[in-house]
Amino acid sequence: MKKIISAALCAVLMILMLPAPARALTLTAVNDTLLPLDDSTMPARLGGEMYVPYSVFSSLGVSASSEDGVLSMSANGETLNFSLNEGYVYDQNLNSYPSPAYNMNGTVYVPVTLCCGKFGMGYSTISVAGETVLRVTDGSAQSDSNFA
Repeated sequence: MKKIISAALCAVLMILMLPAPARALTLTAVNDTLLPLDDSTMPARLGGEMYVPYSVFSSLGVSASSEDGVLSMSANGETLNFSLNEGYVYDQNLNSYPSPAYNMNGTVYVPVTLCCGKFGMGYSTISVAGETVLRVTDGSAQSDSNFA
């Protein structure tokens, strides 16, 4: 009887120790278009915050330029300057923000929450056909439920 109980306890412990399936892949959409699945479009979670390549915002009309290790992004009278070497970000009024940009996969990734808030855009994380999609919009897109 003790062997049966011991075996059952071992089986339960082994089941509890198995890794739970997790979705590691999140796709990116801009307005009503799902972006291709490659390194230049995939979002990343860094420090608990979502990041996307700066080109996601460029496709929504945000101008971007880089000089001396500083990526400058501008739209709607607002500017964000990301110093890649120093790890800081500031706006046109010299206000600083805690979410720096990161260089990954050969491109610069910027924080979604900060950029959307500064440039008057929105974002959402939705489930579409069993996949997670980070959707960045400029207000001209259909609703998330229609998109899904």
